[in-house]
Amino acid sequence: MAQNQTMTIDNNTHTDPQTTTKALTGAAIFDDPDADITLLSSDGHETKVHSYLLRLESTVFRGILSDKNFFNDHSPLSFEAEVSDIRSLIYHMDAKDPTLGSLEQSSRLLELCDRYGLYKVEERIRKRMVDLVPQRPWEGFVLASQLDDITLAKSALRSMNKQAHAQSFDLSLTFIKKEVAVQPTVPYLNGLLRAAGNPDRYMGTDSRDWSKIADQFEPLLNSFQETK
Repeated sequence: MAQNQTMTIDNNTHTDPQTTTKALTGAAIFDDPDADITLLSSDGHETKVHSYLLRLESTVFRGILSDKNFFNDHSPLSFEAEVSDIRSLIYHMDAKDPTLGSLEQSSRLLELCDRYGLYKVEERIRKRMVDLVPQRPWEGFVLASQLDDITLAKSALRSMNKQAHAQSFDLSLTFIKKEVAVQPTVPYLNGLLRAAGNPDRYMGTDSRDWSKIADQFEPLLNSFQETK
């Protein structure tokens, strides 16, 4: 993050773990009138947050806020995300367990976690993403491949058993549709095809065992690579 970005600071507010307890609980986690930093979203909305929370969770903000000269400007701090994602990130900085809106939002939040050094928040989001996978297992598998998250990929494959469309899902290397093949990364697609064994035998049947496929799944760099 560029060091010329600016933030709103209330010089009369002293933030420490004792005085910012309410910033870490419930609705007061953002837009608390006593908060000393204002974040400006990419869609033009402002969100107030306590600097203590940002220091605690973000390595990037920790470095910025440690520079006392940076506190001289009272303009909002630009945050490269829409306000809904900013507020979701702030909620995930809390010790509580907020829910995720969608796999798409989860992907955006993880990108922000990487950009701003929110490693604890990233871990929380990854754990909670599992709850979203049963609703859209193939999308969950694709996202897992992009994140290189084998645990999430296996969870997504097991959830395919619960989906009506899974029985007609074509795993044939010969006949797999292009729009399906290009979605996951190559190692994860190869691993899925290998775990399915001889997928042609499943076509037109209801015998595919997605739980077994999930157990046997592991990414492969190419379709000829042997599993360990």
